[in-house]
Amino acid sequence: MKSKKNIREARDNGVKVITRLDSNFVVRMFGNEFRKEDILDLVTPIRREIDGENYIIYPFKRCIWQKTAGNLFLIKGEKYDDFIPLFTTSLKSKPETIIRKYKERSYIEQTNKELKSLLDIEGSYFCKKDSNYGYLFMVS
Repeated sequence: MKSKKNIREARDNGVKVITRLDSNFVVRMFGNEFRKEDILDLVTPIRREIDGENYIIYPFKRCIWQKTAGNLFLIKGEKYDDFIPLFTTSLKSKPETIIRKYKERSYIEQTNKELKSLLDIEGSYFCKKDSNYGYLFMVS
């Protein structure tokens, strides 16, 4: 499934999702479109220390991405070169919770990316699940 479908299905079924958006994302609020630059100019940043690391966070709440309501957080940590746009379908979550959950998941994502690279199946996102499992079995 593409991210648009995933996020919509999650929202419809009450599942709270956190996803990282592309750098050229567009979100909507009250019929207007907003990009990263617009949000940086419009929103007052907040600073938080989370697990010993300092973050600058631009919260953009109650916006629409891919026809799904959620909150967008532009996050920049001490080790980051640029802001990371994190979108969540959880409308009540605090930025600290979103950052912690994303950090937990990022290790899993990195492992998956490395595994796909080692097995040479990086471009198989649009294959059916059964095809990927069969290919993994053959390669293993």
